[in-house]
Amino acid sequence: MSASIAGHFGVPVIIVTGDDVYIKHSQEYLGDVETVTTKESYSWFSGRVITPARNRKLLAKGLKRALGRLDDFRPVVQETPITVELELANLILAETLCFLDYFERVDSHTIRFTAMDMVEVSRFFAFFQNVNSGEWSRANRTW
Repeated sequence: MSASIAGHFGVPVIIVTGDDVYIKHSQEYLGDVETVTTKESYSWFSGRVITPARNRKLLAKGLKRALGRLDDFRPVVQETPITVELELANLILAETLCFLDYFERVDSHTIRFTAMDMVEVSRFFAFFQNVNSGEWSRANRTW
């Protein structure tokens, strides 16, 4: 999503860092960007990590390579309008959001909306993160 928001403004992603699973995923989506693998994932809770000192060296080398290839990178631009479909674990949240005309109910746990661009998608997720937070849920139960 961050790559698409940057792409909306004409900014390409030039380097991606993270565990090996994230690197593989990002290459499938972003293509031939520079990458630095900072750890190898073994499971949800474990991985083989690289020391911070070694990571700093790897990151510096990766960034230097990326800066040397700036002309190779293109922004990720989404076709508009953008349709977003979310399957929510919380049935009540799906039900509540569909009181707003902006959302369409797909099934019991899934909502869909159409955004004009990635900025609008980003605004929704910022809103959604706040609405779906533990604080909102606790406050909601006290009404």
